[in-house]
Amino acid sequence: SKIELGQHLIAETGCKKETAVMIGDTVHDFEAASAMGIPCILIAAGHNSKKRLQATGVPVVNSLAELCEAFDQLTELF
Repeated sequence: SKIELGQHLIAETGCKKETAVMIGDTVHDFEAASAMGIPCILIAAGHNSKKRLQATGVPVVNSLAELCEAFDQLTELF
């Protein structure tokens, strides 16, 4: 599952949860990040509508380019 893979990746890389951010494009990505205890930013360019992603309450951007432009500002929210 994404949760197990994410937990394994965090453990394997030595990344601290306090410095991790999951970037995804589905509500399931948000659920996985929540289960792992890390913040999430969603991109409205996948299978889920922007409205559905916004219902999660986490930052939602329209594209990868927008994410890159606003990354520093977005991560300050956490």
